[in-house]
Amino acid sequence: MTSLQSFLISRIAKIWDDLPQKYKDLFHYLSSIIHPEKNYHVYRSKLKEYLDSNLDEDLDIPIVPYLSLFLQDLTFVVDGNPNYRTNTKSFLEQRLINIDKYFKITRIISDLQSLQVAYKDIGELGNVYNNARTDMVRSTTIKKLRTQLTDVDADLSFADMFDIHGVPCLQELIMLEVWKVKQVNAKEEDRSWKLSCQIQPRDE
Repeated sequence: MTSLQSFLISRIAKIWDDLPQKYKDLFHYLSSIIHPEKNYHVYRSKLKEYLDSNLDEDLDIPIVPYLSLFLQDLTFVVDGNPNYRTNTKSFLEQRLINIDKYFKITRIISDLQSLQVAYKDIGELGNVYNNARTDMVRSTTIKKLRTQLTDVDADLSFADMFDIHGVPCLQELIMLEVWKVKQVNAKEEDRSWKLSCQIQPRDE
């Protein structure tokens, strides 16, 4: 979402003009959630609501989080808090571990791990982790979501809508392509702007 909100993408009128209205509405709705106002207050609230409900109902629905926000929080906690505190109540020069700092770090990492869902796979990536109850709960939840956002038939099977299988070769290929693009961009800082202008020149 943050990439789609980039000026390099939003300036290209031909992309948005040909987009069906329902997808434009969906984009604007999601943009209102992933918005930097008040340190991503709306996004943080919805994410907390999901984490709380996931803890209560054990839904295990996978979510791709805005990772930069987690890294930002970790950096703020690690750099902004000392590792030790001085014990002012003792006449000895003692240093106490700043346990609050490590509690905060643990909470951030724990929330991030809660958004991960193990592969439903019996191959090299692990054993089947599901059971009948979690399959049923996730299936019902995702059917409702799919019905709200699309015209897809709600009677589709669970496997058609939510089934994560590991494809190591594809994962490696994607990471390789991302790395290659990063290397090219590192050599030419304004490459993204040039590519955007190739699609839609500045005078259009």
